[in-house]
Amino acid sequence: MYTREGGLSRLEVIGAMTQYVDAGASAGTEIFAIRFRPGGMGLGLGADELRDAAVEWQAIHPHDARLLKTRLDDARTVQERIAICGAILPAPQADAVQNAIAELESRRGMADLDWLASQAGVSERQFRRRCVARTGLAPKQLARILRFRHILSRLRGAKRGDLTALALDCGFYDQAHFIHEFRQFTGESPVRFLQSSSAAEPLHSVHESLSHTHDGAD
Repeated sequence: MYTREGGLSRLEVIGAMTQYVDAGASAGTEIFAIRFRPGGMGLGLGADELRDAAVEWQAIHPHDARLLKTRLDDARTVQERIAICGAILPAPQADAVQNAIAELESRRGMADLDWLASQAGVSERQFRRRCVARTGLAPKQLARILRFRHILSRLRGAKRGDLTALALDCGFYDQAHFIHEFRQFTGESPVRFLQSSSAAEPLHSVHESLSHTHDGAD
C-alpha cells in the first residue's frame, strides 16, 4: 500500500488480516493499494510472517522498494501506477499447491479441504503448512475469509429480511453464525453495516488485485 500525505510518502506490505482493524487517514491523504490474490504475493517473505502486520517494504527489499516508491511518487495517474507495479512486482508461484488455493478462492471458501490437498498432490498436513506459508492463513481460516468476502459482495443492496437466506446460501450454518463472523471481520452487525453503507458515498476500485495476468478479484 502506497500512501502520500503532503510531501511524505510510505510504501508498506500488509499481511492477511484475521480481525477487524479501524484504520483512519487524514483528509487529503492519497492512497493507492493492491490486493493480491491468496498466495499471489511473491515478495520473497513468508506470508505467515506478515499476518496481521504492516511492514515497510524497504525493510524487506530495500532496492526494489526505493525504485518502486520513487516511480509511484512521480506517477500522475492511477493507470500509470498500475503499469509501474505490474512491471516491477514479481510473479506468484504457479504449481499444484497454488492451483488448489486458487480453487478454494473460486469456490468462495466452500470446498472440502481434504479434496483440495489431494488436488495439490500432498497430505492434508503438508497442504496446511504450505497454505500458511503462502497466504498467511491456514486453509480453514482462509476459507472463512473468502466466504465472508463473498457474502459482503452480495450484501450491498440486500434487504434486512434477506439476510438469513443469504447467509445460508453462502455457507453459514445459521444467522447466529453469520452475525458472529460478521462482527469479527467488520466490528459491527450486518444490519448496522447495511445502514452505514447506504448512508456513505460509494468507494470506486480501479484495480483491486494485481498479478502478472492483471486479474480483477473479488
